[in-house]
Amino acid sequence: MAYAIVHFLVGASLFLLLATPLALRSQRVRDLALVLVTAGGIWGLVPDFHHLSPFFQERLYAIHGTPFVDVFAFHYMLDLDPVRDQPRLAIFVSLVLFSLSATVFTATCRIGSRYEDRRVTVDNGSITAILAAAFVSMIILGTVFLSGGYFDEIGMLSGATAPIGWLLLAGATTVAAIGFSLLVELGPGSDALSPGWAGMIGSLLGVIVWLFGVVMALPIFLLRFFGTDLSLAHVDAFTLVGFAIAGGALGWTYIKVVRRVSGGSTQRPDQYSLQR
Repeated sequence: MAYAIVHFLVGASLFLLLATPLALRSQRVRDLALVLVTAGGIWGLVPDFHHLSPFFQERLYAIHGTPFVDVFAFHYMLDLDPVRDQPRLAIFVSLVLFSLSATVFTATCRIGSRYEDRRVTVDNGSITAILAAAFVSMIILGTVFLSGGYFDEIGMLSGATAPIGWLLLAGATTVAAIGFSLLVELGPGSDALSPGWAGMIGSLLGVIVWLFGVVMALPIFLLRFFGTDLSLAHVDAFTLVGFAIAGGALGWTYIKVVRRVSGGSTQRPDQYSLQR
């Protein structure tokens, strides 16, 4: 099994990330940071309860060895032999993951405490900007994946065709654009953020997504579901730059489009208020 500290840190990190959107508008969530860390860490350790339980140890251990326990902060995947055989790397990666999660949560709390009473509107401009930003970032990341041959590698492993890969990428970039829109509109607002600053923030978020997804999650995901060797052979500067550019383009495009569409209309009938 992996070290307990690895399970604790991964669980705590996931709880912080899941609570991050709520921290933008809820003072109660912002006040519960330490509780979230503790609860998340314990959640990640739940399958190891057989070490402490005076009863049903064999049954609990049998459950511990099933993929079902992945619901507890990917406990089963973290206990796979290739991960377990590299404890120092696992501890280092989990520490980086926790540090990034705590930084993102703390920064979000600062933004939320400053702008929580701000009135937020969702209109046609926001929706158009989300779609435009998602499309631009999809084209950039798709070009990176095609140039690096990553679509072919994924197809060889999973049997998926290129159109399915593009479809999944479109869904991922749309989710990213929605998340960026929420971060902006629940924070300072698109009217207070310049395209340049939005691009820099988007690039930073792109790097964070690259660290979480490509460096940390992808190797274990491939090991768990496709039986590949646990390695960082797919990690290179090319994909890092691609994610940074795609994130920057997403942020820049969102602000430019939402200002042009929303600001160019004197009547905005399709507008809905989101107020705390």
